[in-house]
This record gives sequence, structure tokens and C-alpha cells, in this order.
Amino acid sequence: MELVHRALAIAALVLAVPFAAHGQARIVNAKLETHAAVGGLETEMRAFLVAQEEPAWMGYFSGATKSGHESCCWESVADQEGYGCGRCALESDHRSRPESSLSERSGGGTARLEGSPEMVVLLRVANHRVGEVRTFSPDCEIDAGGLRVVWLEGVKPAESVAVLERIVNAGDFDDNQERQAAHGALAAIAMTGDPAAGRALESFVTPGRPEKLRSQAAFWLGSERGPDGLKVLEGMAKSDPSARVREQVTFAFSVSHEPNAVDDL
Repeated sequence: MELVHRALAIAALVLAVPFAAHGQARIVNAKLETHAAVGGLETEMRAFLVAQEEPAWMGYFSGATKSGHESCCWESVADQEGYGCGRCALESDHRSRPESSLSERSGGGTARLEGSPEMVVLLRVANHRVGEVRTFSPDCEIDAGGLRVVWLEGVKPAESVAVLERIVNAGDFDDNQERQAAHGALAAIAMTGDPAAGRALESFVTPGRPEKLRSQAAFWLGSERGPDGLKVLEGMAKSDPSARVREQVTFAFSVSHEPNAVDDL
């Protein structure tokens, strides 16, 4: 019995290795700069926006939800062959396609009991504005296409939510180009394992917010926010004034991992 316990302990350590705390993401082909976010993410981001005219990226680790998702990219060759995330290109023609979830895809490759406790968040800045927000799993190799990448250490999840929330609030969900950053920021908030993320999502679904924002936020409440998200959806199903949004709420119930969601449907 003692040998069994030892074997289980060793196996647990091996499984935990890919999810150990990271100092820096696996970024290649980049003009990489790394420093601590001493003044907080908001201060660092504001300075980056003022200074950066040419395309560049700012990135950091943030705590993730326990959804079991492994965010990769569809264009990753290694991922398609079943060997994990592989390499994801930030500056490719396919970057507008959504990241995928390995836990929702069939095939071979590395199977994980649960998702990583952290995720990579990357914001693309050009002409002094954020034009894109992307998230990746820590084991993804990220190709920056030769651009400058400022990597921040010590970013707190609540700081990340605050910055991303402002991007969502500034987004135009009726404009295909302008809403790209807002969509990415909304997804990153939903996958952040911090109470501030739940509060932000709830603020996005109040009746005064745009219909398309409420619809998108409803999806993420069902997909990522567990029982708390389901509770918000139950309220939206009864009180949201838009039939289109209520239709999206129904779909959000279907993607929830909570057993009660089936009863709600």
C-alpha cells in the first residue's frame, strides 16, 4: 500500500510539472523585453499605448478558471497532429480565428486531468490603441513574427480584468473590425479565475448594455463561470427585454457544465 501511495504522489508531481508557475511564456521570434509590473498593469499599459506606434505586443500570465480548457490555435500544425498546442503565430493570416479547446476535441495527444491554473494574455498595440487580445495555454509556443513583445511579471488577475473591462466597454460590437479587441478581451475576462471577472461579466449583461455584448457575455457566463454564471443566466432568461438575447441565453444553458442547466432548459 505504501508503494501505491508513493507511485500516486510521483504521478501527481509529473502531471503538475507543465502547470508550474512560469516566469515567462514560450515566446519565439520576438524582440523580447521582460520586466516587473511594479506600477501595476494599468500604468504599464498606459505608458505602452502612449509610446507604441508600430505594431507590438504586451503580455503576462493571469490566473485561469478551472474549466479544463487548453487554449491553442487552429493553425498550429502540432496541435492538429495531436501533440499538444504546438506553435501559434500571432501575426499570421489566421489569427482572427478563435482559439480551440483541446478538452472539447477528439484525437490523440496529451490528456490532462484539469486545466492550467494560469493562462497567457497578449494584447496587440499599434497606432497607440489596442487592436487585438489573445489568450493561450502556458505550454503553447507563440511566434511573435519578429515584433517587439513586452512581457510583464507579477500582474494580478484583478488588474488584468480592470484593463480588459475598459477594452470591452470601449468596443463597438456593431463594427466587425472595431469589435475584435473587445471580443478577445471579453473571452479573456471570462477565463480569468478571479471574482472580479464574474462581477465584470454581470455588468455586461445589464439591460442598458448593447444587445450583442449581452449575448456574447451570456455565452461566456454559461461556458466558463460555473454555478455563479448559471445563476445570472437564470435571471437573464426571465428578465432580459430582448428576444434575441434570451435566445442566446438558451444556448448558453446548453454549453454550461452545471447539471442544473439541463433542468433549466
